[in-house]
Amino acid sequence: RKRDVEAERIGRMGHGQLSNRFEEMHWIPSDVHPDKGEDLLVRIYEEDRSTGLNFYAQIKSTDN
Repeated sequence: RKRDVEAERIGRMGHGQLSNRFEEMHWIPSDVHPDKGEDLLVRIYEEDRSTGLNFYAQIKSTDN
């Protein structure tokens, strides 16, 4: 159980770090539910205007 808790913590950290990076680029990440392998839908914006482009991202995290 301790290992599961640690894996969940690492996963949340990776999710947050990637979401923050997309937001720094002024792209909008949204969680995908239900999770069928894709974790985020990312909408691409340039100069605060939607480009109409988007992509799905699957997040894999590690502690090293």
